[in-house]
Amino acid sequence: LVMVNSNLPRGAALSSSSALSVAALLAYAGCNGVEPDKALLIRAAQDVEWYAGARIGVSDQTAILLGRAGALLHLAMLPGDFDLGAARHIPFPDALDLLVVNSHTRRTLSGAQRLRYSLNRFAYSMAITVLQRELEDAGWAPDAANRMDRLSRITPEALGGAAQVYRILKRIPPETSLEALRRRYNPPDLDAEYARYFGELAEAEQPKRIPLRGPLMFGIAESERARLFPSALESGEYESAGKLMSIGHNGDRVRTPQGAAFAVDVGDAELEALARRNAPVALQPGAYGASSPALDMLVDSALEAGALGASLTGAGIAGAVLVLCRKENSAAISCALAQTLQQNTYARCAALRAPLDEATARESVVINHSVAGAEELVVDG
Repeated sequence: LVMVNSNLPRGAALSSSSALSVAALLAYAGCNGVEPDKALLIRAAQDVEWYAGARIGVSDQTAILLGRAGALLHLAMLPGDFDLGAARHIPFPDALDLLVVNSHTRRTLSGAQRLRYSLNRFAYSMAITVLQRELEDAGWAPDAANRMDRLSRITPEALGGAAQVYRILKRIPPETSLEALRRRYNPPDLDAEYARYFGELAEAEQPKRIPLRGPLMFGIAESERARLFPSALESGEYESAGKLMSIGHNGDRVRTPQGAAFAVDVGDAELEALARRNAPVALQPGAYGASSPALDMLVDSALEAGALGASLTGAGIAGAVLVLCRKENSAAISCALAQTLQQNTYARCAALRAPLDEATARESVVINHSVAGAEELVVDG
């Protein structure tokens, strides 16, 4: 007999499926008297998601297993050779609150949502190969270019400064067809990766154009933000930490605060202007586009109410928003978010049948408290 209970909203991009997978694997291991290796558990939980059709990474499962009460987990997760021993646990500041806002939208990772989600991940997998080829064409030795095999290594320092990041990105086409990608870069794993992400789709639904520059710029900048965020919290630079969150969300944003379509300029002229200014890479959103009008509206509501920063969480498209705020402002920001959730405008953005009632809206904004990692609990008797 297996009984499952959870207070995580289903389909809200809060890792409910990863939580279920990890819990089930721990339970099976416990029933069989096996002491599971955490790295093996992480891989197994990822396999479960891939079997179900979700092309996810390994971050969610790692956070579930390595979490620590009252702390942030900071770790570079590299699918091929991740090192759990490099994990850092950073105390969350007492002066701050982290709000989790349930948007009451659902991410199913099927149909159009699955295509949109998988397209960005496929673009990532190709963009690294494309970047390596462009580095070689720019005069890099092949060995040096090949070391740039993951986003965490593609730093301003590694490329010779922020200006060089933008000039390398400028060499990469904003988007390309599959055939042009094959002719220009000849990625050795193109067909296998394409089948991996889109092979289960009908041929008519399989994408023919692949975005490259925007997603790669987002990934490089987001990795830089991930490096800077813990240091900002540790040094008490809370406004800077919040700004990094909000800029990261702008890389996913699809709607302006006024309701118009939003797009980040990653054209040649803009990249050259950034290079001339030697603009900090972490302050550039990039263009990944994984948000939705409802998530954008909640982020804007939080920022207008005085939050330090706000961003979607997880894969986006639907789900939840995280809000960083000073503890003394937490109640007022929570109230503003609850009011937004009750608006007719929000109901239309979120495709809800009707606006949320006051009680449901208030229950949709909670203060997050990080907890210890997942474990087997043995009940005597």
